[in-house]
Amino acid sequence: HVFPEGWGWYSWSPSVVWNEALGLFVMAAGGSQKQGTGDPMDSFMHYETGSLALLSAENPWGPWEQFHYEEAWSGDSEDNRLYEPQLSPKWITDDGRTMYLVYSDARDRHSTNYHWNMQKITLNVEAR
Repeated sequence: HVFPEGWGWYSWSPSVVWNEALGLFVMAAGGSQKQGTGDPMDSFMHYETGSLALLSAENPWGPWEQFHYEEAWSGDSEDNRLYEPQLSPKWITDDGRTMYLVYSDARDRHSTNYHWNMQKITLNVEAR
């Protein structure tokens, strides 16, 4: 998969899991950039929050189809600086529609909330 120009990768590791019920591989990927600029060097180490994309594919090599994108992924607070979204393969409901993201928050430049977070997500994609 080729991410759009300006996605701001510098150390991000996409997370890919097999969703048996949907018959799809699902990817979570996060970017780091100042929102609206498309410039990955415009913001370093989350002085602002990053972006989140969710993609699906029938094969682990793709082609990948993006079904969700947030340029300013902030979870439950605009003060968050979320990064490293990972999908938990263990926490997928039997129908495949509910999954969980596990991620970190660098709010206050890692002094307050540099810890483990979890977010429930509901997928709106067609099973294959």
